[in-house]
Amino acid sequence: MRYLENVFSVILPLLKPVVATSGIIFAMNVWNDFQLPLYFLSDSSKWTLPLTVYSFYGKYFSSWNYVFADMIITALPLLIIYMFAQKYIV
Repeated sequence: MRYLENVFSVILPLLKPVVATSGIIFAMNVWNDFQLPLYFLSDSSKWTLPLTVYSFYGKYFSSWNYVFADMIITALPLLIIYMFAQKYIV
């Protein structure tokens, strides 16, 4: 029981930067996943946000205004997560 008190009061506060950095890197990895949704989700209504950029740019069609607007919408959640966790990153 005494050991758990030491873990929560000493070790976990020291690990905040490590946990925050690992969480941000993991969130970016999951959020920017492109290949698995492309292969397994055949219906475009179920595509993830990073995969929607792919639908706005093609061989015969490219709407750059839609591509850039979608890229901003796609990057916005990760920027919000980073803003809240930036004080823990060393």
